[in-house]
Amino acid sequence: MTNLPEIETYTDFERIYNLEDPRPYFRALRPVDYRMPGVTCDYLLRHQATLRRHFGKEKLRVLDLACGFGTNGALLKHDLSLAELYEFYERDAKEPILEADPAFFAARRAQPSTFEVGGIDIAENALDYGKACGFMDEIFAENLIGSMPSEGLSDFLAETDIIFEVGALLDILLPV
Repeated sequence: MTNLPEIETYTDFERIYNLEDPRPYFRALRPVDYRMPGVTCDYLLRHQATLRRHFGKEKLRVLDLACGFGTNGALLKHDLSLAELYEFYERDAKEPILEADPAFFAARRAQPSTFEVGGIDIAENALDYGKACGFMDEIFAENLIGSMPSEGLSDFLAETDIIFEVGALLDILLPV
C-alpha cells in the first residue's frame, strides 16, 4: 500500500487537489457518488453530431473551467466511463504514474477524437498530469478571480465553442 493522503469530506481538497498523483482526488470523489463529469460528458458525447452541425465544425473546442486533473477531457477523448476511471484510480501504482498512466490512456483514446479540450485551473500539478495523459490539448494555470486571462487563454477562448464547469461552484455554494 502506498502512503496517500486521506480526506474526510468532499470539500477537504487542500491536501489532495494539486498533487502529482491523482489517486487521492479520485478516491475521495467516488464514495460521495460524484458523477457530474459523467453526466455532462455523456450529454456532450450523445449530442456531438448536432453540436458539430450547429457550430459548423468537425471538432468541437471546449474549455473546462476548474478542470483539476482533467476528468471531463478523459471522458470526452477516451473510450471509458466515469466508473472505469474511478476503478483505474483505485489501483496502487507499481511504477511512476507519469510512465504508466499516459500509456494506459493512449490505448483507450477515442478515434477520431471530435473534441479539442482546454483546461483552466490554479492547480498546476493537476493540469500537467491531465495534459501528459492526453485529457487536455491545452492547459492554462490561471486564477481568473484575481487577474485577466493570459493572451494564450484569450486566443483559445476566441475559438471556443462550449465552456463548462462541473464542480467548482459547489465549493463556493455549499457550506462546509
